[in-house]
Amino acid sequence: MTGVHFDGEGGRLRLSPELFEAFYDWAEGERAGLPRAFADAGVLADGQPHPRVAPVAEALAEPVCVLSVRGAATDGSGVHGAGWLGAEAAALLLDAPEDLVELAGLAPMAVPAAVARVVGLGPRPVPGAAPVPLLADDVEDFFGAASHDGPADGHPVLAAAGVSAADGARWWEVATRWPDASGSPRTDTLRVVDTADGLWAVTGGGTGPVTLAPVSATAAWRLLLRTFPH
Repeated sequence: MTGVHFDGEGGRLRLSPELFEAFYDWAEGERAGLPRAFADAGVLADGQPHPRVAPVAEALAEPVCVLSVRGAATDGSGVHGAGWLGAEAAALLLDAPEDLVELAGLAPMAVPAAVARVVGLGPRPVPGAAPVPLLADDVEDFFGAASHDGPADGHPVLAAAGVSAADGARWWEVATRWPDASGSPRTDTLRVVDTADGLWAVTGGGTGPVTLAPVSATAAWRLLLRTFPH
């Protein structure tokens, strides 16, 4: 599949990563040189963006918050995406079949729920266990794996959750960045291990201890909300 595929009603673009980079540069102000494929697909008309595309371009150009989404499962499947939240609109970029990416526009307030769907956050049992201390290096090693790599069997993080790779465990991470009230950059990250017995969230870090704590799906949702500007 080549070119740009545009759903004017839903405001979604499916295109190659290279064409997305061209669109991103265009949205940021480099208006010259956008491939003809965008006009052919109806994304542009007389050099002006389609009404469903204009808010997406604005979110890319002037984001209030930028996010990344990563995750992987033992079967090799994974998620990888990025998001840009503007004052009036947001854009979410996710991997799509055939080595393409899909760019969708949505309301900023809808982004957390969209991210929850992407990572598969839903009802789970709550692990009947106490929080387990972890080494920060083990956490970085576990969540630093490529999105197409599932959890390594025997890894200390899986051992802390009392599961093995054969149990179908997977991990996901949501990271956000935005300026705080003083204008200084602020980052927040939520890291979760999803097992058959329930969810575990990484807590602590920085200069303090790191733990893997059992959480309910509701608690994980609240932690996800806290990663966004508030």
